[in-house]
Amino acid sequence: ALLEIGQYYEKYPRVDWRNTDAEYGVDSHLAGLGHNALEEAWMMEVFIPCWDHMRFWNEMSDDEYLTIMNTFILPAARYMYRYPVGGFNNMAQETRSRVAYWALLLDRREWLRKLYDRGLGFKAQLQHGFSDEGWSFEGHYHSHSVKPMLFWAEIYVKAGYPVEKIYNAEFKRIFDAYLLKAPFWNGEPIIESRIAAQRFDDPILAHYNDAEVLAKIPSTNLPSLGFTALRRNIDGHLYAAGMNWGIHEKRGAPDRMGVFISSPFFTTYRKTYNKYSVDQATIVVDGGNQTPKRGTLDQFVPDGQVRIMSASNSELYDGVTIYRTVINLENGAFIVMDRCASDTERTYDWPATGIQQPDGIDFVGKKDALGVTNGYDGFNEVAIVNGAWGERDDSKTVLVLPWPDTMLARKIHKQEWRGQTVLVRRRGKTVDAGIAYVSNHANNTPVKFEWISRQAQKSVADLTVGARVWRVVIDYSAPPEQRAGVQVRTD
Repeated sequence: ALLEIGQYYEKYPRVDWRNTDAEYGVDSHLAGLGHNALEEAWMMEVFIPCWDHMRFWNEMSDDEYLTIMNTFILPAARYMYRYPVGGFNNMAQETRSRVAYWALLLDRREWLRKLYDRGLGFKAQLQHGFSDEGWSFEGHYHSHSVKPMLFWAEIYVKAGYPVEKIYNAEFKRIFDAYLLKAPFWNGEPIIESRIAAQRFDDPILAHYNDAEVLAKIPSTNLPSLGFTALRRNIDGHLYAAGMNWGIHEKRGAPDRMGVFISSPFFTTYRKTYNKYSVDQATIVVDGGNQTPKRGTLDQFVPDGQVRIMSASNSELYDGVTIYRTVINLENGAFIVMDRCASDTERTYDWPATGIQQPDGIDFVGKKDALGVTNGYDGFNEVAIVNGAWGERDDSKTVLVLPWPDTMLARKIHKQEWRGQTVLVRRRGKTVDAGIAYVSNHANNTPVKFEWISRQAQKSVADLTVGARVWRVVIDYSAPPEQRAGVQVRTD
């Protein structure tokens, strides 16, 4: 099969993946075997090891090995390198580097040139494919970008390039980035992090996912990436919240302004991709997908008994400004306070992430109660609530604080591992909502979350855990960097 493909590879018509009926000449920079260059790279990752291992186990002759190399492997590697992808899309470009790293070893004229290639070379990818903080511009898919960069680096080292010129501080930052965004990643690069730990002589890189290491990471703000995280160490355990006010969290997804919570007892972070805003941990307006544009981090208090991050975005939906504030208390609890503001009446939906079995809610069956477009199909149950509601078990209490007479809708997902999604819906011009995650308390501790006041310029709510009360004040008339504050008292 490899010999046959080699006979025809450079003669294949190149198909435009955006228009599968269109065919182009062999010199076009489009896909051949797959229907885009990325897919072709994944296919080559199957073919190349087969070719290499078959020779190792004497399943092909030297002549067959060289014929396949010259008619298929090397042409494919060079072809995919010249395919233009704008914006240093690491996922596509560096996946192709995985294909080429075997091939380039066979052609020493190529591997050195690819090191310095200004468009697709190793150094260009390192400089332009990652933010100043070291995180991939693919956001959620950082490990997909780090892995081929590491394999690429190892090829150069094994081919004789000085180790210290490859494994330098600029390269190390993309491994340190895992700690800056922990624990909100997709994929756990155990193999590559261990290799990097040896090369950089930094053992923490080999244990970045250990609980002891995670618990020591402070709160971080990544302005280039547009991601901020609050963290707290309680008895050696990590309590963390993240917000992607800038870049997407999942590749290409309409998910800006998502809020994610992680504690030893539960997490609201989903390592999945979906193309609808309603499937993200964000706020949806009028049942549509957001226009994913960058917001602004307005307030960041990384340390102290009360830690705060607050962001806003007026670009996701026309005529609507979304404010999200996350507060972390000294007992590990998180409070999320939201406001959506518009000059006209709009419909606002909040996915109540972290709630799987709402307590005491009597849902009524109503097929596709919220429609069938933009991911809203399957919400087949509805209920009306007044005041706080939520879920409590032996490890946590989650309370949602919407307006009175608020609609809930529930979707039971077909994939069992996804559980269910509970959506909070409210219509109005300016609407506030809040959700509290409390997981560091005794089973019999009373927990209460309630509005104190909701005014045009200010929202006030109390969270009570046992005898302690935290009064949260969100002042929208104050300077953005002073928007949120917390008063603590003991009853």
